[in-house]
Amino acid sequence: MDYLADTTLLIDLQRELRLGEGKAHACLSSKINDTLYISVINVAEFASGISAAEEIKAKRFLESFIILQTNNTIAWRYGQIFQNLKNKSITVGSNDLWIAATCLEYGTPLITRNKKDFENIVGLEIIGY
Repeated sequence: MDYLADTTLLIDLQRELRLGEGKAHACLSSKINDTLYISVINVAEFASGISAAEEIKAKRFLESFIILQTNNTIAWRYGQIFQNLKNKSITVGSNDLWIAATCLEYGTPLITRNKKDFENIVGLEIIGY
C-alpha cells in the first residue's frame, strides 16, 4: 500500500534517528513493504525548521522519500476542500490542505501525529501514531 507522510512524521523520524527509535519508527515498521511518499509541501515545512548548518544532512534525509509535486488537479482538489470547510466555518491550515489534497488525489492514507488537524476533511483516511 502507499502512504503519504505528514511533516510531523518526518520531524519525529529525524529526531528518533538521533535519540533512538520511538512511535514514528514503530508505525513505519509495520509498513516495511509499503511505499511512503511525501509532498513538496512537506519538504517546505520541514525546511522551515532546519538551520543552515543542518541543511546538507536534512536534504540527505529527505532523499530517502519519493516526493510528490503539486499539479492543477491537486490545486482544484485543494479549492474544493477549502470551500467545503469554509461552508462549515471550519479552518484548516493551508499547508495541511495541500497535504490532504495530495493524499486524496493519489488515493493514499495520511500518516500523522496530528489527526485533529485533518479530521474534518471528508474522504481523507488518517493513520495516527
